[in-house]
Amino acid sequence: MNSYAKIIILLTIFYIIGICAFVFEFEVIFSIICAIFLIISILFEFITTKQGVVLFLMFFAGFYNANHAIKDSDELFGVYLNDVVIKGRVNSISQISNNGTRAKFYFKVDDLTYKDKYLKPKDTKTLVVINDENANFKGIEIGDVIKVKGNLRPTKGVTNPSQFDYANYLKFRDVFSILYSEDKNFEIVKKPLEFKNLQEFWWYGLQKLDKIRNSAIEKHKKIIKSPQLEILGGIVFGNEAINPPDEVKQSFVNSGLLHLLSASGLNVALIFGIWWFLAQRLKLPYVLSIIAGMTFILLYTFTTGFPPSILRATVMILFVLFGKLIDREANMLSLIFFVGLVMLAFEPKMFLDVGFQLSFVVTIGLICTIEPICEKFKIYDKNFCKKIENKNKFLKTILKLFSPTTLICAVLVPLCAQVYVAPLQMYYFNTFTPYSVIANISVMPFIGVISFLGFIGSIFGFIPKIGDFIIYLLDVSLNPLLKCLVIISDFFSRLNFSTITTPSPSVFQIIVFWLIAVLFVQNFCRNFKSAKLKALLIISLVLLGLSFVKLPDKDFEIIAFDVGNADSFLIKTPKSKYILIDTGRKPFRGVSSAKMIINEYLKDKGIFELEMLIITHFDSDHSGGVADIFKEFKVKKTVLQNSNSKDEEIIKSLKENNVNFIFAQNNEKVYSEDDLKIKTFVANLKKGRNLENENSIVTLVENKEVSALFMGDCGIAGFEAIKNNIGKIDILKIGHHGAKNVVDDNMLEHLSPKVAVISVGFNTYNHPDWSTLSLLNKNDIKTVSTKDFGAIKISNCAQHECKVSSFQNQKSFERIDFSKLLNKPFIQTEFARDLLKLTK
Repeated sequence: MNSYAKIIILLTIFYIIGICAFVFEFEVIFSIICAIFLIISILFEFITTKQGVVLFLMFFAGFYNANHAIKDSDELFGVYLNDVVIKGRVNSISQISNNGTRAKFYFKVDDLTYKDKYLKPKDTKTLVVINDENANFKGIEIGDVIKVKGNLRPTKGVTNPSQFDYANYLKFRDVFSILYSEDKNFEIVKKPLEFKNLQEFWWYGLQKLDKIRNSAIEKHKKIIKSPQLEILGGIVFGNEAINPPDEVKQSFVNSGLLHLLSASGLNVALIFGIWWFLAQRLKLPYVLSIIAGMTFILLYTFTTGFPPSILRATVMILFVLFGKLIDREANMLSLIFFVGLVMLAFEPKMFLDVGFQLSFVVTIGLICTIEPICEKFKIYDKNFCKKIENKNKFLKTILKLFSPTTLICAVLVPLCAQVYVAPLQMYYFNTFTPYSVIANISVMPFIGVISFLGFIGSIFGFIPKIGDFIIYLLDVSLNPLLKCLVIISDFFSRLNFSTITTPSPSVFQIIVFWLIAVLFVQNFCRNFKSAKLKALLIISLVLLGLSFVKLPDKDFEIIAFDVGNADSFLIKTPKSKYILIDTGRKPFRGVSSAKMIINEYLKDKGIFELEMLIITHFDSDHSGGVADIFKEFKVKKTVLQNSNSKDEEIIKSLKENNVNFIFAQNNEKVYSEDDLKIKTFVANLKKGRNLENENSIVTLVENKEVSALFMGDCGIAGFEAIKNNIGKIDILKIGHHGAKNVVDDNMLEHLSPKVAVISVGFNTYNHPDWSTLSLLNKNDIKTVSTKDFGAIKISNCAQHECKVSSFQNQKSFERIDFSKLLNKPFIQTEFARDLLKLTK
């Protein structure tokens, strides 16, 4: 590698480190590490002093550019209003749900009207979500200026460990609020004008492009039906074109072919590759072939809507082709880093896009792997060419497609892509698809043809009459190829272990893994004869192995998940056994609390077996996620409430999954280990109000250092029936989300808890009730709720004292004044304060 290429790579790396320093708020630590690295590099003459200074400045350039580009708030940050009217421009293509009743799009807010008062926010975007059974929103297009009425809500940040942070996702798109609208509560004010000004022309162009794309899809619909249509739409027009059915998407996820449902850099390469092959056979002039190829690539990029992977591939291949035009060769590795630097200089937030990361990592991995290995096998190609030299021209052309290097690349490309993408896949999605390599090799012959013919057909489709005939001919050819993709995906997705659930690796493990992959290739190409490279490979392998070594953790922990106005608690015993009490709510729009929150945490931590599951009672806010727990985890034993209102679906799910279950008895020990035991209590009341709640299972967890009592939805009446078997405790999980009549002075005096935990979320039942909070405060009990602090962790217990910490705030609690919690400030900006004045 020449010094010019080395400097480009280092400039990009230091710029990216600067972005990371800002995003993760480690600017001091990162700057010190960078300075130390640069000083060592200068001392060992790896770089010059001037280069070191430039690289250090590049670090600060990345930091300050990210600081300038990434906002922490806007004028609508923290605002919570009903029946507000906003006017502005639609900034994105509407994403419509599979059932066609819900649309969402990004929206630039120009003005806001609330209670007949007019306000004009500055530089503010929101996400508009319209629910409409009649799908009237289909008339809304990108670039339209519209008025929409709805309820404005702040984006909710992540409140649980391992939970997808949707608020953070929107933050890096400059969105800090969501407007929820219903039915026909919108009006299209105007469409963008073609020649009014440059801005209007831009939006007019984007809207026209979207119409062209939709028109092409409608023409394809005449021949190609679902799910083949969605696959073609994703490959040719990008992942915003058509949403595939959920079962098709899951099939492609399990087979490792999900990337085929959205346009990627591979499609760019294939389209140009096929064009170049045809141009050579047609004996077109060299310069014309390159210029036409560049034009095709630009057209394709416009049709897909500029996703990061396409944009990266387009910029890169255009640089290479421009170099060919001026007779310059490009160093591919330095070129990909240069393209990354250019893109991140314009938009540093792009680095946080998962698609951008996957695209660049795979491309760099392929360059570092394929080129040196193919160079090593060149001698076999020469021998192969000598053997076929006397064959006729046609046969020679065919045989060259099966040369050693071609066959090696056909296997190595998907294999290397899988190797380099696997750590990120495990980090973000906790999955690994072992059949992905074979599946990708199987579909490779189809993808290039589908990409090229689908793209060409869509272009010719705009020629009246003749275009329709061309689309018809091409779609007849494409349909069986698309069906083959579906069949291949279904085949691999149904195999045993098609998707393996994994814990999330650390960033250190990911980087070392990639380093090992590169070092292995370098050693292989040198026949493992370089002592220095072998030493580096061995050291890296040892470091990776040591990173997986975990010291025995004998700590006792309780996690109260933030599952809204519902319950779910995970107990970790000193022997690292896991017991779950309740599973949160039933699915809301298809996703339960268990699947979205609890399962993600368990997978992230590498927990695949629960020692016990206790369902306190069958209310949906306590038992709603049982089925999703059984789907993904082994549960050794389940304890149920012996109630007349048993949930038959839960009983059926237990039997189908062969889970051992028992009905809880009063004062019964259900688990024990060394110094820890767990007992259940049931009031068994026959008369009174809320019998199902009062008879819910009460769980006592006693360790030598601490004791905790989980009340389920049991209140004062139920506790009176069981209190004689329960002594003083340290931690009390308040019953029924802190409602009325769940605690009284006698109960608190009998138990004498130091900490009270309330699992509660937004509700219309006045949970937690003022009387309950007042009693806890009067008795000097430190009280924390998931509504105020998100998921709560209780750990480091010793001598009946525990550390109580909030995942949301990442800090420990001291004495909490509950009255301050009820008046937490949420208004952050002057604009928002003006709104607050209007509400008074």
